[in-house]
Amino acid sequence: MNFRVVANLLSAFLVCLNFVGIQSNEPDVLDDVSDRDVFDGFVIGNVAYLFRDSELPGSDNAVFSLAKLIGVDRAAIHGAPDQSEQELINQSHDWEMQTSVSQLAAINFGGSGFIWKVEHEISPVRGGSTGLPPTFLAYVKGDGSVIKADRFLLSCANLHHGSRIYSILSFEDLTHKSRDTPLLDGENVLELARAAVNSFCTEALKDKLAVQFRFHDQTLLQIPVRVRNTGEIVSYDIWRVQFTISEDTTRSTPIALWVTKDGLVSNLSLDSWDATNRRVN
Repeated sequence: MNFRVVANLLSAFLVCLNFVGIQSNEPDVLDDVSDRDVFDGFVIGNVAYLFRDSELPGSDNAVFSLAKLIGVDRAAIHGAPDQSEQELINQSHDWEMQTSVSQLAAINFGGSGFIWKVEHEISPVRGGSTGLPPTFLAYVKGDGSVIKADRFLLSCANLHHGSRIYSILSFEDLTHKSRDTPLLDGENVLELARAAVNSFCTEALKDKLAVQFRFHDQTLLQIPVRVRNTGEIVSYDIWRVQFTISEDTTRSTPIALWVTKDGLVSNLSLDSWDATNRRVN
């Protein structure tokens, strides 16, 4: 759909919406975030994107008049995923994907004024897809600057009796290497992942769940993170160590632990997860 048509429809009916809270294509996962400084978010593959209240403009920098907002064309351009985000979308789907603007709305955030919400529908470049298409969201302030989402590598295992185990590592922790820490090989990485699992089972799951973690495989991945001014995509290496969680003899559920090359292991938690950076405040 041409975004100019969408924007014209929305300008007639939706621009005066007040913000009402998180509306996501992965509501259960985002409802389990323990950090309340989050006004919206979405999940694509193994990456969770969270938009924080603290990133909204203050009243001195807010735009309170619709007439002073940047136009819909510029909002759509500024809200488009950059090259690194597009590559991350491709990796998440293991296929070349494309994004197209499906909705724009100027939303009233009260003391933070009007902000454009830009929704992109994700679809294959070649071939078709079934079910509801995944969505990429962006929030564009009145001056055209984009509210950057905090990003997290995420894996979760849904257990049959209703509990859920999370494995979380922030992109900030991925990109900030500890000084004077030697890079680890695959064997060291697996030892760290096993130690994290054992600690989680001993401390978090003690007297709560009877499950077993069994090693499945491990892979060294490259995660695109940002784009330099030259247009070069900057990627970081991360180990994905996959386990299966066995609840009984007939059921097993996969989960991935993320391990940086200098040895930081993703945080395991039960039924909720913290959207925090462990290396960077």
